[in-house]
Amino acid sequence: MRSTLADSALTRYAGRFVWLELDFDKPVNQATLRHYAVRYTPTLLVLDPTNETALVSNAGGLSLTALEGFLDAGESRFHGRSSGADSLLAAAGVHQARYETAEAADEASRAIATGGREWPNRPRAYHVLTWALANGMQGRACAETAAVVAPGLPPGEEFGAVVLVGLMCTTSNDTAWSHRMRATLVPLAEGRSGCLA
Repeated sequence: MRSTLADSALTRYAGRFVWLELDFDKPVNQATLRHYAVRYTPTLLVLDPTNETALVSNAGGLSLTALEGFLDAGESRFHGRSSGADSLLAAAGVHQARYETAEAADEASRAIATGGREWPNRPRAYHVLTWALANGMQGRACAETAAVVAPGLPPGEEFGAVVLVGLMCTTSNDTAWSHRMRATLVPLAEGRSGCLA
C-alpha cells in the first residue's frame, strides 16, 4: 500500500487532501483508532474536516485505480455531489470499516437497488455486500450472493473480491448448499484467475 500511496499519479490530489498516517501499533494513536473503529491495517478514511466524521472508509489495501476512485468518492461526498446510490455505497463502506455488518449489508443492498443495472459502482457494492455478509457470520447468504452475481460482473478487482469471499464462505461448511456454491465459484476463480491475484 505504501508504494501505491507514493505513486506520482496521486499528485493531482495535492491541495485537495491533507494526508495523515497513523501507526496502528503506537499507543499514542489508539484513541483515534478506537474513535473511528479501525480494526484492520491498512484502513483508509477520508474525513470531513468540519466535523471529523468519515465520509468514506476502506479496510484493506487498494490498487491505484481503486484508491483514486476512493478519493474521488470522498471528495464528492464532501462537496455534496454524490448520487443516491454512491452516497449509500459510501455509507456502507463506513459501516463495514466500523464492523457494523448489518448496517453495511443494508446500505450496500439499498445502493444496488438504487443504482440499477448500469450503475458503474455496482461491482464495488457487491464487494461490500458480500464482505459484510461474511463478517456478519451469514456465510450461506454471502456464498449464494457471490455465486449469483459474480458471473455477471466484469473482470477485475471487484469480481475477484466477490469470488474470493464467496469461496471463503463455503469452506467451513460441508453441506449440499456449500458444494453447489463451490461448483459455481471455483470455475469462475479458475477461468479468470488473473483477477484473483
